[in-house]
Amino acid sequence: MKQLLSLIVALIPSVLLAQTGVLPRTTASAQNVDPAVVRQWVNEITSLPGTEIHHLLVIRHGNVIAEAHPAPFTAQDVHTLFSCSKAFTSLAVGIAVDEGLLSIDDKVAKFLPDKLPATASPELGTLTIRHLLTMSSGIAPDWGITANSDWIKTWLAKPFDEQGRFRYDNMCTFVLSAIIQRVTGKKLLDYLREELFTPMSINTVDWEESPDGTNCGGWGLRLQAESLAKTGIMILNGGNWFGRQIVSKQWLDQATTKQINFKFPGNTPSEVNQGYGYLFWRCICPTAFRADGAYGQYIVMVPEKDLVVVINGIASNQYPELSTIWNTLLPGVKDHEFAENANDENEMRQTCASITLPTAAPKSNAKINKKLLNKTLKVQKNDYGYKSIRIIPADSDRVVLRVTKESGLVEEIVHGRDEWETGNSQVAPPYIYGDTPDGRDHVTGIKNTFTVAGTYAPSKGGLVFSTYYTSWIVRRTFTITAKGKVTISTNY
Repeated sequence: MKQLLSLIVALIPSVLLAQTGVLPRTTASAQNVDPAVVRQWVNEITSLPGTEIHHLLVIRHGNVIAEAHPAPFTAQDVHTLFSCSKAFTSLAVGIAVDEGLLSIDDKVAKFLPDKLPATASPELGTLTIRHLLTMSSGIAPDWGITANSDWIKTWLAKPFDEQGRFRYDNMCTFVLSAIIQRVTGKKLLDYLREELFTPMSINTVDWEESPDGTNCGGWGLRLQAESLAKTGIMILNGGNWFGRQIVSKQWLDQATTKQINFKFPGNTPSEVNQGYGYLFWRCICPTAFRADGAYGQYIVMVPEKDLVVVINGIASNQYPELSTIWNTLLPGVKDHEFAENANDENEMRQTCASITLPTAAPKSNAKINKKLLNKTLKVQKNDYGYKSIRIIPADSDRVVLRVTKESGLVEEIVHGRDEWETGNSQVAPPYIYGDTPDGRDHVTGIKNTFTVAGTYAPSKGGLVFSTYYTSWIVRRTFTITAKGKVTISTNY
C-alpha cells in the first residue's frame, strides 16, 4: 500500500488539502471486490431493524469503492463518534510514547500529584498507563461521575477492588487525555492536530471538553466519515501517511492486538468478548479489529484483505452491522483479479446514491390544520428542557418551527413539507450521556453551530416535525395532535 499512496500523492498533490473527496475513487471490480456483493451488503445493512445509516464507506487498497451518505446527511457533515473517539486517544498515547514523553508502565500518580486523595491506597500507587489503556484500573465504573466538578480527583478517591480485571470505563480514557495534556502542554485535540490531523489534511474536527477544559478522550470527538477512512488506511499502512510516520508500527501492533482477556458479558462468542487492545476492540472475524462507538460508529479494519469499512449511524443494536460485514461483504472481497461488470457497478452505485432516511410522515395531500399555526403550544414534560413550540408559515411548502427551552433559549429551524430543508442552529441538540438525557444548551468544547435538516407533514389532523442534527447524530420529532398536544421523541 505504501507504493500506492506515494503514487497518489505524486499525481494529485493539490487535492490533499481537501476534506472530502480526496481519497481516490475506483470501481469495486478494479480492487477485486464483487460490486454485486457490495450492493447486497449495502441493502442488507441499511435494512437492519432499528438502524439508521448516516455515513458508509468501503475502502480497498486505499481506494473508496463504495460510499453512501443518506439524505439529509452529506459527506461534509461531521459526526459525533462516542467511544470511537477512544481509538484516537490511543493514537495520541502511542505518539507520546514514540516521542519518549511517557511509557505505558509509568505510574498515573506521577502525572497527577495534585489530583491524589490525602490517603492513597496501595492500588493507586500501582495504577499505570497500561491499566488505563486496557480498562483494568481496579476502580468500579461510575457513569455519574461527570456530575462532579473535578472528575479526576473524584475518580481517584474511589475505592479499588480488582485491579487488572477488564471493566469498560470512560474515565480511564479521560485520565489519559489529562495525562497527554500534562506531558505535552497541549490539549489532546491540539496535540493530535499537530501530530496527526494536520499532517493528514484533517481540519474539520472538534472534541468535547470537561468543565476544566480537558478533552473528554473517551467520547465527544467529531469527524467526517472520510477522515475516519483516512485514519483506517494509515493504521493498515503501519502508521505511515504519504511518507510521514504518524505513529509507529510497533505501537499499532500492540494497540490492535489482544492485550487483556475478559468475559464480557459472558462465554458466548460476541463482538465484545474477543479481546481488547489499547482502546481498540478485536472482532469475531479473527483477523479484524475496530474502533467502536455507541450506536454504531466504526472504523473496521481487516489487514489480510487491506480493507477498511467506516460506518456512522444510530442503531438500537449495533453489532448486527458487524455481522453483515463478515457474512455478506467479506466473501465478495477477492484475493485474485475480478472481471469488471459495468452493469453491476452501476447498480451498486445507484443503490448507494438512492438511500435516504424517511421524512416526517408518509406523503399525503392533507391540508395543514390552520388552528395550529401562529400559536404557542406547550410541549409535554420531557428530559430535554423543551418548553413550547410555535409554527410559523414561511411559504406554500415551508414553515418555521420556533422552539423555546425552559432556559429561555429560542431556536428557529425551517422545515420543508415532505422534503428536507437544510440550515443551522445555534442551540445544542438533545443530548445523551450514558443512559441519562439532559437539556444542556451548549456542549462544551465544540462549535455551537449545528447543521440541521427539517421536514414536516400533516398527520391525523395534526402535524409531525422531524429535525436531524446532521453534524451530531440525533433526530428529534415533535408530534402535534389536532387539539394542539405536543410530545417529543428522539432516535436515541
